[in-house]
Amino acid sequence: MTADLKVIEKFRAALRENDYRFLIAHIAIFNFKDGVKNKTDLYKKVNDVLLSQQLKPVSYSFIKKYV
Repeated sequence: MTADLKVIEKFRAALRENDYRFLIAHIAIFNFKDGVKNKTDLYKKVNDVLLSQQLKPVSYSFIKKYV
């Protein structure tokens, strides 16, 4: 997961903040969706990643839409 984030970090300046946040959220969903029991756990893990990148968290409905 962290290797993916380091590669994407190079594009942070080129993207708008919301676009970058959604890209990071999609990557986190892709990486965590098989390793969690339910969507609530996935929601928590994705938002932990976003907060660690100093980005706003996404809503639960965002997670439901893309899983």
